[in-house]
Amino acid sequence: MPTIRLDTDLRPVTEFRANAAALIAQVRATRRPLLLTQRGRGAVVLVAVEEFQKMLEACEAPAGGTLSPVVEAYKSGIDRSLIRENLRRPPGERLRRLAEMAEFSEALRRAPRRPVTPSTTSAAAPEARDSSAPEDRDSS
Repeated sequence: MPTIRLDTDLRPVTEFRANAAALIAQVRATRRPLLLTQRGRGAVVLVAVEEFQKMLEACEAPAGGTLSPVVEAYKSGIDRSLIRENLRRPPGERLRRLAEMAEFSEALRRAPRRPVTPSTTSAAAPEARDSSAPEDRDSS
């Protein structure tokens, strides 16, 4: 795909509304994307269908036709049932769950970290217990 030329391929949405047919014709003729701005910031990119199809194909089939051995190794261990289960949910629910997960992640990031002390780690580690001490067993 040809690169964007800032002098001709960057337009405000209001100009696109007024000249949509001409700008679409420009994208088709030049095969360059058109970056539409809203309030001075990039909002969307208009791309010719053929160029978009090429981008999709490039995403689906990496160069050389196969994924790297590392990616292939990770793919073999993926539990696809969780992916299928998630895809059965409506998009709104998936987005809600994603937002909840992002909030949870942010809360974890902001949470104060507790220092690990030797007394807390030895109580949790079974190998740190004294093997000579009698074990509590249920005598029934």
